[in-house]
Amino acid sequence: MMHTMKRCSWVLASILTLAGSLDSVLAAPLQESQKVGETPIFTVPITVEEPASVARTSERVTFGIPLPRHPPVLFVERLGILEADSRTIVPSQIRVQSRWHGSVSNNRKPIRWILVTFPATLLPGETTIYYLAATRGKFPRPRRENELEVTENKNSFEISTGPLRCEISRDRFDLFRQVWIDQNENGKLESPLLPDDSHASGIVIERKGGSLYTSSDDSAPSISLMEAGPERAVLSVSGALRSNTQNRITRDQLAELRYRAWYFFTRGSSSVRVLLTIHNPDRRTSKNIEKGGDELAHEFEDLTLRLALKPGDPRKILFSGEKPYTSSVETGHQLLLYQDSSGSHTFAPPTKASPFWATSFQGYQVRKLLEKLPEGVVVRNDKIPKERQGQILSRGKKSAGWAQVLLPKGRITVGVRDFTENFPKAIRVSGDIGLDLSLFPGEWSVPHRIPGGVQKTHDMVFHFDSEDALSTDAPESAIRFLRPLLPTLYSEDYLRSEALGLFSLEDPERFAFSEESTRAMIQYSPPRGQGNPKVQGSIYREREDKDLYGWLNYGDHYRGGSKNSRYWGNNEFDFSWVMLLSYLRGTRHDRRFFENGRIMALHLQDIDIYHTMRDLPSANGGVRKHDASGIIDHSRPPNLSHFWIAGLSLYAQLTGDPPAHKALSEIADWIAALESSPKRSPGLVQHCAEIRSRGWVVLACLDLYELTGEAPHLERAKRILHTMVIEPLGAKSYLLSGSDFRKAYQGDVVPWQMAYVTEALGRYLHIQRDRGERDLIAQKAFFQLLGFYEAHGFDQEKNIMCYVWDSITEKPSAFNANLSQTAANGLAYGYLLTGNQKHLDWATTYFEAGNQRSTYPAYYTTTLGTPAKNRCLQLRFGQVAMFAQQLAAGKFGHPEILEFEVSEFRGGSGLLRVTASHPVSVRIVYGPTGGPTGGPTNGPTEEKLQTARSAPGFSTQTEVWVRDLPPEEVQAVAILIDPAGQRVRSKVLKFTRPPR
Repeated sequence: MMHTMKRCSWVLASILTLAGSLDSVLAAPLQESQKVGETPIFTVPITVEEPASVARTSERVTFGIPLPRHPPVLFVERLGILEADSRTIVPSQIRVQSRWHGSVSNNRKPIRWILVTFPATLLPGETTIYYLAATRGKFPRPRRENELEVTENKNSFEISTGPLRCEISRDRFDLFRQVWIDQNENGKLESPLLPDDSHASGIVIERKGGSLYTSSDDSAPSISLMEAGPERAVLSVSGALRSNTQNRITRDQLAELRYRAWYFFTRGSSSVRVLLTIHNPDRRTSKNIEKGGDELAHEFEDLTLRLALKPGDPRKILFSGEKPYTSSVETGHQLLLYQDSSGSHTFAPPTKASPFWATSFQGYQVRKLLEKLPEGVVVRNDKIPKERQGQILSRGKKSAGWAQVLLPKGRITVGVRDFTENFPKAIRVSGDIGLDLSLFPGEWSVPHRIPGGVQKTHDMVFHFDSEDALSTDAPESAIRFLRPLLPTLYSEDYLRSEALGLFSLEDPERFAFSEESTRAMIQYSPPRGQGNPKVQGSIYREREDKDLYGWLNYGDHYRGGSKNSRYWGNNEFDFSWVMLLSYLRGTRHDRRFFENGRIMALHLQDIDIYHTMRDLPSANGGVRKHDASGIIDHSRPPNLSHFWIAGLSLYAQLTGDPPAHKALSEIADWIAALESSPKRSPGLVQHCAEIRSRGWVVLACLDLYELTGEAPHLERAKRILHTMVIEPLGAKSYLLSGSDFRKAYQGDVVPWQMAYVTEALGRYLHIQRDRGERDLIAQKAFFQLLGFYEAHGFDQEKNIMCYVWDSITEKPSAFNANLSQTAANGLAYGYLLTGNQKHLDWATTYFEAGNQRSTYPAYYTTTLGTPAKNRCLQLRFGQVAMFAQQLAAGKFGHPEILEFEVSEFRGGSGLLRVTASHPVSVRIVYGPTGGPTGGPTNGPTEEKLQTARSAPGFSTQTEVWVRDLPPEEVQAVAILIDPAGQRVRSKVLKFTRPPR
């Protein structure tokens, strides 16, 4: 994946505009091998690597791609996918995820993120390149074979992918009402696999006393078609779990559980991906979260997603394990694959203090069980008797989480992602009932408890085919799901799009220690003599040593404590964002970074958000503070001083997964509810007295604005800054800490907390500049804060940051080198907004002070306890500063003109706006057309020469007033000048003064 900036192609033919009508279409229908006729406006390489040594034939991949603002793309109809020859069209489906400074529906705003689905074909272990291309008119669409069809009937939806047809009920959730496959491979789907109209399928919950709850008893689920296109369809079903008592539907007397399932169908595929969320919508306790009371946890023995099979059908099974295990199951028996622990070496028996680690043995077992107890055998003390437990057929430490069932008329393969890591988990195949994916299995040693406000999402696949034999090894359909293709752009293309914000490219020469420590998070290999013998290993080693697994805990990171008293991180310092960004900015795109970012984002999505609307408005939908006081079950209340959502937002854009977008919507509602009254008290946010709280809540609003493009998020950020930052700042250059943000408190200034506000202000001003708007009051406050860091925030003799500064004595009272980098981003925004080198020099000083080599990797404090967590702190801060250093050093190549326009004519003058790809000065020499060298006929003169300079950054806009325009067409030469004053580019621009 080594490459240079020359391989980037965002700016291919970048001075062209996206002219053309949406109504323009090529007349003749196209075949799938059709080549694109016109030269694309731009192309973006997409690298796809096969990771599992399995052939992929037309495997549909879905992923997010960021688009730049220049040249702007307004309509997805002008985008398409090309094969490696850059000409042959690949069938695709493209959906807008967000736009630049506008909502998704506003097609006057350029597209920022798209979600692309297309078929990729690769040999085992192969890497290939596809291209995203933009055209002036409508992108040619090939005619597809086996179209994906969605039919909406009175009682069901029917989805046909070509080799598969599924029927999904509208009147109950029974997973699949029916499935048809082409058993005889004659092109006809004549073989139904499932029993007709079975009420046994769906979510099945068992509780003490034998009470049974099934989703098929929910007669009024909400079902909607979220996406329907030629390559992919997404169906959503949601409802409540109710009990069937005395032949009528009644609500459970205890706290109810809700469910939501998303089905994903792709053209030409026999696999159906299912995301299933189980949710306790109640608050955590009988009183509000601040006052406590009895817990409102939903408790049960077993929760299973069941696919009922035809009774009496002989069944053969292949189970995953350290070695695949094959057997058959008879009527009256069941085979069970059960994962009781993570299989790590820190396995321990259950403790009274922690039911969430109530493991009984290390790893997994394959067992043969009796379906029913023999006559005369009774259950005592709620324990399963030995007669039912059956025979252990196989065992090991880690199971991959898949199974394959062979039936008389076809074959079903199922897989559960993160099966072992999210223990306990089980897959059962019964001779009488069918196939169970037990997400909370009854074999667990204690009842399961889902606390109020907690949800859990499982990612599963169901693959149906007509094969008449079990796989000889791991089924390729399961491997494709568990090790999916992961398309990526070049890191330069992610950066140049600006859609991910500002970050640095991997740069071992300029940032050697930072890059070395980043790599240590996933691959700890210290140079000889430099490792810490007391702390060994990467994040994988940490996870094994501390047993950071289980459905409630997987994806979180550790702060300290023991199994009975754990300190959880709850995405502290936005660990998910750090991991995902490390994946995208790296030259090699190491997949391990993405996988860690994925599971961390999912933990935040499910566990760290308080998913309820039945508690205090200040808590509902909020993000929990990290557990720093020995809490084992992630039960801290939401808190504005410790929450980060950029990682979840980036994950949502990269994958398009609906649960991530839904979770971010809850957070947006929480922040909105915290603003007391936008009309009477604009910008006054409850529970936001801490200085850092004001910074984090503004940064979250900006994340949500960039995710959605919806103006209310930006407007809220502006109100909060003006009320809770600019007003108390006044004429000072610092903010005072205290419980009341309007009052001085003991004269204490905490620079590292103030740094979060400075970064938020800088980012807000950067966004406003991109919008073509100015906030002079906020700008003045921002430079007041920068003045503090340049005058008081750093001790140059000690090369260390001020930790506490006394506003009365005007002297520092404490220092901390490890927090120095928190100020780097804010100072870097000062440079990007003005081009003033002193701001960049100070940003570099703070960044380097926080990244000094003392140990390997870098450490913060012992409370964080792990090298990966310590490195996360430093990676969260400083990316903008690193970007600014690379920009100033010319790492991103020469500037180019992306766009120009003349507007705001006043008399004989017009405002020329030149958008360039780099920080530049623009010198304009103009005159009538017709000069012998293509320039102005009158040649350059001092009177006709005007100069303006843009601030540093990508896609920067420079404005120059062109005076005394003649009435005819005018030609100008725009000369781009680099920071050293050298002429690096020139471009002839033509524009015409409009008639008076």
